[in-house]
Amino acid sequence: MSATAPIPETPRAATATFESVRRTLNTLVRSRLLRRILTGFALVAAILSVGLAVTYARFTQFNAEFRDLLEHDVALVDDTEQLERILAEIRSNKRGYIIAGDEEFLQRYHGAFVAARPLVQKVRRRTLSRPFERALLERFVSALDQYASVSQPEIELRRRASRGEVPLTAVIERVSFGAGSRIADDGETSLHALHDAGFHSLEQRRREVLEVSLNSRRLAVVSMVLALLVALGYGVVVARGIGGGLPALRPPLDTM
Repeated sequence: MSATAPIPETPRAATATFESVRRTLNTLVRSRLLRRILTGFALVAAILSVGLAVTYARFTQFNAEFRDLLEHDVALVDDTEQLERILAEIRSNKRGYIIAGDEEFLQRYHGAFVAARPLVQKVRRRTLSRPFERALLERFVSALDQYASVSQPEIELRRRASRGEVPLTAVIERVSFGAGSRIADDGETSLHALHDAGFHSLEQRRREVLEVSLNSRRLAVVSMVLALLVALGYGVVVARGIGGGLPALRPPLDTM
């Protein structure tokens, strides 16, 4: 059995070349180049993190304000418009009953009062933190109660006219010169002022919500652009550093 052939030793020149390359690479790694890469990465990550955190906070604020806008401002305007329609229905049905004496008008008249009560409570809840709007609502409620008190004797008088106890002209004259129309006009004025105040607040809040949305988008774009510029700048610095280290590798590589 023949002896195993000895493995040829690596030439000293090749070993020296590899050692030179290794030392050069280690020098590059330990140089400022690696620190620049890590610093650039940390800076880009910090910019993106701050931009993301602020954008998320702005987006959360936007959602909260938009929800509040829908639940309070839009709903307040809508409820006020419903109260305006109810008041118009109360007045028209009372007028219809006074003229025609039809009990159907009277039923719709009382039904409108019933429909107004829960709506008034809703508007009261929506105006808890709005003293001006709350005062306008209470003026309307007071006018509505006074209108009901003034209208009740007139309705009773119309019933007597239906039984032939009093002439219809006397009923119409009393209603025409009574305080009911003035009181209802006062209530309608209060509702119009409440509607205008709610609509003004709605427009102001809508502009605020839109501004928050625009600022969030601007911040996100600025963060992305800034991070991109920093990344490109550090990319140029790193490329120059690598380019400056390449000449040191050429002599040992040329000898291989």
